[in-house]
Amino acid sequence: MINTHFSEIITIKGLYIYPIKSCAGIEQSELLFEDLRGAKWDRRWMFIDENNLFHTQRQSPQMACIKTKLLSDALVISVNESPSLIKTEVILPFSELENGRLMQAKVWKRDVNVFDCGDLIAKSVSQFLGKRLRLVYLNPEAQAEEMSLADSYPILLTNTASLGELSKRVGFEIPMSRFRANVVVSSHCAFVEDEWKKLKIGGIEIHETTHCSRCVIINTDQKTGVRAGAEPLKTLSSFRKIDQKVNFGRRMKHLCFGKIKVGDEIIVLESL
Repeated sequence: MINTHFSEIITIKGLYIYPIKSCAGIEQSELLFEDLRGAKWDRRWMFIDENNLFHTQRQSPQMACIKTKLLSDALVISVNESPSLIKTEVILPFSELENGRLMQAKVWKRDVNVFDCGDLIAKSVSQFLGKRLRLVYLNPEAQAEEMSLADSYPILLTNTASLGELSKRVGFEIPMSRFRANVVVSSHCAFVEDEWKKLKIGGIEIHETTHCSRCVIINTDQKTGVRAGAEPLKTLSSFRKIDQKVNFGRRMKHLCFGKIKVGDEIIVLESL
């Protein structure tokens, strides 16, 4: 068993969920894994267009300004309608999530079974983004679905040292929020995560990992929803191309259920 790179103790610095795919995240002290779809409530909702295809910050960077809050019995969605900054809130009770029309939508080429979340949130977000969109919720009863609405793999991990190396090359500090990770680890060794194949983190085991390819979303300010300039994607592409894709971070699948929390140590069970 290899514990760390050069005996360094690597721990979790931050944990995040993104209830609505491509919208603002929520920082957490711990993540609960109840099934193989990833952390509880992570990427369980998404917006779709008129062709039932998923819609993200690739097309609408302002989605970063759509915020969510989890209550004990509901999801609260807040839309800041720039430039007036009038805030619209829509509450989606958990008890009503499966009352909408059951339908199929697509995440890339993958078909997913989802429930429509109604006209109120659809109207609010469509007005905000200037596009006809609807919010849908992943059907929790679809046993064939062993993943959330993430692009691929249910967990995304990034490393503070890797971000530090990228920021140094860019010439200014890049916020980790640009990379929309679930798990942020604290390390002194840049890109050590490339070597990780099997891990144990807190109460879960990771049995499969792969590179995370990056797109123009990382050029979007996650606080303002503004995409200005070519960085950090331009610099990242100059030294992080693997298999013709620009990579940063590690996508992972978990083998069992349990919890992880801030401060947990990363135990490397097998390296590449």
